Amino acid sequence: MPQAPEIARPASPELPVENEWTRPRTELESSAALPTSMPPESPGSAHPTEVPPPVETTAPATEHTPPPRSVEPLELTPSGPPAETERPRPRTEGVAPQPPPPQVGPSRARESFASGEGPRQPDTGALTQRLHEFRRLSEAKRYQELLAKSQPELSRLAGEAASSNLEGQATLASLYSLVGSAKQAMGDDEGAKEAFREAVHWAPAHERQTYQHQLASLAAIVGRRFLHQAERTREEEETERIQALRQAIVWLREGVSVRPDDAELSSGLERARRGLLATYGHVATAMMERQELHGARRLLREALTEEQIPTERREVFLDLIASTFAGEIGILAADAVRALEAGQEHEAVVLFQRAEKVLSSVPDDAISAGRRDEINRRFWWGYTKLGIRRLQNGHADAAIDPLLRAVKIPGIDADRQQQTREALIDACRDLLEHRNQTMRDLISQGRTADAQLEGDRLRGILEDGIRYGIRPEEFGSGFDHFKDLMLRLGLPVG
Repeated sequence: MPQAPEIARPASPELPVENEWTRPRTELESSAALPTSMPPESPGSAHPTEVPPPVETTAPATEHTPPPRSVEPLELTPSGPPAETERPRPRTEGVAPQPPPPQVGPSRARESFASGEGPRQPDTGALTQRLHEFRRLSEAKRYQELLAKSQPELSRLAGEAASSNLEGQATLASLYSLVGSAKQAMGDDEGAKEAFREAVHWAPAHERQTYQHQLASLAAIVGRRFLHQAERTREEEETERIQALRQAIVWLREGVSVRPDDAELSSGLERARRGLLATYGHVATAMMERQELHGARRLLREALTEEQIPTERREVFLDLIASTFAGEIGILAADAVRALEAGQEHEAVVLFQRAEKVLSSVPDDAISAGRRDEINRRFWWGYTKLGIRRLQNGHADAAIDPLLRAVKIPGIDADRQQQTREALIDACRDLLEHRNQTMRDLISQGRTADAQLEGDRLRGILEDGIRYGIRPEEFGSGFDHFKDLMLRLGLPVG
């Protein structure tokens, strides 16, 4: 009995050990520092707008806490004149007094930023005072109160800012900065990120860099935290490591988006990406060794969706995916062979067909030609062995199907194909002998329709054999008798 060629277990590719990403990086500490300098002054500005510093996330000291830093009043009209400047008096000598403008009705007062009725333009003093109130809440770490009171003010200021009011935009950015710092201090990193994004969005151009620095600092802090979390995972917690590294990439990429020139943020992002790709390879290889082939293939496809994958790493992942297909097919084929040797022919056929279905779903470039030929040889061996066994047991009609499947398999060398062809020719000769007699009996009984149906079935089998290289004369004299019967039935031979 021929032995099935074995598919060697795919060797686990050598994946580089990535250690650099796991080491704590002091450089990221330096890039995570919150801004201490004031934003640059706009041309002609008398007083630059001051943005409150973000709140630190560490617990406050219990002893010798320094008093809060004094903050200069926020000037919302950078180009406005100083309060002490005396406006020139208009000339009144020789000028006839002008009548007062006609009264057209009561003016529509609009609520100021602070509260109560006010002029149509925002009250700068009230805005400044209100911002100081929010800043004092932040310095006192009364974050819940700050967040609760800031919501209506954010909504009101959004209307001012949407109408291209620069004062409203600057104030809205400042308030969003305070909200982001409060949420960061409360551990709501996502909420802080969204608030800092809004601050960057609404800030005037000359103030935007400060808020970008805040957002980048938050991204560096959280990204570094996820990197350290990935470092602390145990070997059996590879999935958790993948999740931590993916989060680190998301945050560090956020920081790089607003500070692309920050070398430390870019370096941390690159370390996280290298670590993630290496971990993908380690986890997939371990899953393959446990024969968790579906899971390994799904993980590798997920890895291929990552951005900026080096070409050599992509090729490693594609090879691993091919190995999962080959491994799955090999397992099914081996089970089919065992079933065949145990006499469980039906189960063997089902397993071989499942294996063929898996192979047909594999992209052409996912498995090398050599490996595909190796898998096909397993199919050929199983189907040929099954056909020969059935033929030897006197079941020529049952032998035809597996032998036809074997002869259709591509990539089989000429000697093996000849072995299958010979078995198929013998099966067709036996089939012709028995089916010809059946057709004669049906004709003699006057059951012409049944004889025609039998002739059509036999003709289809013979045409398949001829299509795959069997010459009509190789069927022997039985083929000539078959043609005579088909002519009697008024059916074409083919």
